Amino acid sequence: MTFTRSSFSRLATVVVGALICGLTVTNVIVWHEAADLGRLPAPRRYWEDLSVAAANSLAAEHPTGAPTLSVNDGDAQYYRHQLQSYVVRTAKASEIRPWEFWRTIPIKPHFNSGRLIVRENDDMGRSLLLTAAFRLRGGVAPFLPLWLGTFAALPVFAWTLWIFATTGHRLAGMSLLLFCASSPFFVETLALPYSALGFYVLALVVLAGLSVYAFLGSPRPVWRHATTILVSGIFFAVCVLCRSGTLLMLPAFAVAVSVAAIRARRARTPPPAEAPRPLRGRRRWAEPLTATAVSLTLFLGPYLMTLRPGHHHEIWLGVWEGLGDFDRTKGHVWSDNVVRDVLREEKIVLTDGAPVWSRPARTEPIFRARVIASVRDDPAWYATILLKRLFVTITQWKLLPYGPRDEITMTPAQDPSQAIIDMYYTLTTPADWLGIGQWRAEVPLPLFWSPLLMLLICAIAPSRLASLSALREKARASLKVIGCVTLAALGLPVAITTASAVETEAFVIVYYLGLAFLLDSLLQARFRGSTAAARDPSAHRARQ
Repeated sequence: MTFTRSSFSRLATVVVGALICGLTVTNVIVWHEAADLGRLPAPRRYWEDLSVAAANSLAAEHPTGAPTLSVNDGDAQYYRHQLQSYVVRTAKASEIRPWEFWRTIPIKPHFNSGRLIVRENDDMGRSLLLTAAFRLRGGVAPFLPLWLGTFAALPVFAWTLWIFATTGHRLAGMSLLLFCASSPFFVETLALPYSALGFYVLALVVLAGLSVYAFLGSPRPVWRHATTILVSGIFFAVCVLCRSGTLLMLPAFAVAVSVAAIRARRARTPPPAEAPRPLRGRRRWAEPLTATAVSLTLFLGPYLMTLRPGHHHEIWLGVWEGLGDFDRTKGHVWSDNVVRDVLREEKIVLTDGAPVWSRPARTEPIFRARVIASVRDDPAWYATILLKRLFVTITQWKLLPYGPRDEITMTPAQDPSQAIIDMYYTLTTPADWLGIGQWRAEVPLPLFWSPLLMLLICAIAPSRLASLSALREKARASLKVIGCVTLAALGLPVAITTASAVETEAFVIVYYLGLAFLLDSLLQARFRGSTAAARDPSAHRARQ
C-alpha cells in the first residue's frame, strides 16, 4: 500500500484535528481544575438550568401531576436553593472532580416538585441539553453544565477543519482552530457558568467554515451541498437555542448560504454546445432565486423546528441599558439599580430581591418606547453611538492596555453611565491572551491587527507587481470570508451594546481568521512560486 500526497495530507489533517480537540479538552481541564460548585462565578443561570433539568428528569421517572412552574416562581426558587445545597454537599462528599463530567448523584424523590421551565425571557437550550443528558445517565451530573460548550465545540471543530481542508485551505483551518483552542477567552467562554455564551462564540467558527465553503469552495455534488447547508443549519439552531443573541448573525449566515447556492447552481449548469441567447426578465433570475430559496429553507429548517414562540431573552431592557456604553446625555445607564428607578417612575414597584427582568410583559414595552423616543429625538446622537461601538469592537479598544507595559490589562470605565461594565470583562480571561496548560501570555493588540492590515495591503497591491500577484489573489479571496464573519461579529455589539463584554470580545475570532489566512496565503504563494521556478527557471529569473 502506497501513500499519495493527498492521502498523506488527509492523514495529517486528521492527526492535527485530533490534537487540537485534545488541546481544547486539556485546557478546559487545567483551567477549571479548581472549580468549586459552591463558589462558581455568577452561577445563577447555572443552577437554574441544572434545576430545570433535574426536576424534569425526576418528574419523568415519578410523575406527580403537579402543575408546571417557572424556575423563578416562589415555590420553584425554594426548590432550586434546596437542590443546589444538596448537589453541592453530595458532590463534595462523593469527591467528584470538575473534569469528571460523567459522574452523577441520585436525586431523592422528595425533591420531586413537578416540572420546571426556564423563565420566558431567557434562553432554554442549555437546560434542554442537560435534561436529555440526565435522563440518559439516570442521575444528575453536577459538573456537566461546564462541559456542554466543549462537547459542542468538538464536532464543530471537526466539521470546520474538514471544510477548510477540502477547499484547499488546510493550513488556515488548522491555524484558526489552534488559536481558538489556545485562547483562554474562547475556552473559558465554553465553560462559563454565567450563561451559555460559549455557543454565541462557537457560531462564529461555524460561520467561518460555511463562508469558506461559500466563497472559496470548488463545485460540489448536490447531495454534498445540501449536507453542508443542513449541518450548518443544525449547528446554528443549537447555538441560537442556547444563546438567542446568535440570531443577530443570521444576515451574515444568509449571505454565505446565498453565495454557496448561486455558485453551486452555476457549477451544476453544463456548458452549452453553442452560445445560447442571454436570458431576460424573470427567467434570468428565476433559477438563482430558486436555488437560494431552497438552500435558505434547508438552512433555517432546524432552527424553525426548535423555535419557541414567545420564549426568548428580553430585548428592550438590554437595549436601553446598553446605550449607557456611550450615552452621556439621555440617562441610559448599564445598571439594574437605575432601571428600578425608571420602573418606579412608571408606577411599577418590584418586590425586594426581584430582578429587573422578572416582569417582561410590563417592562419591555416601557423600555421599547423610551429607546425609540431617544432615537427619534436625536438621530445624530444615536448614529454617533453606533460609530463608537463599531470602532471599539473592531479595535478591541477596551483591551488596548498591555499589562507588562501599562500595569493594567483593561481600560477602566470612563463614565458613571458605564457602571458595572468592567465586571462583565472579568467573566473570562481577556480575549488578547493566549495559553496552553499552565502557560499564559498577554499579546499586544497591534499584533492581532497586523495580519488583517497586511491582507488588505496585499489585496490592493498594484497589478504590475508580478511577485505579489499570487498573494494578492489569495488575499482578496480570503477577505470575502473575513468580511462575512466580521458582519456577524459586529451585529450584537453595534446594534445592542458593547457593554456585554463577551459578545464584543468575540470579535477576536476575526483576528484569528486574519492571521490564519495570512499564513495560508504566504505558504501557497511561496509554493506556487517554487513550482513555477522549478518548471521554468529562466522565466522566473526574468520576472525577478
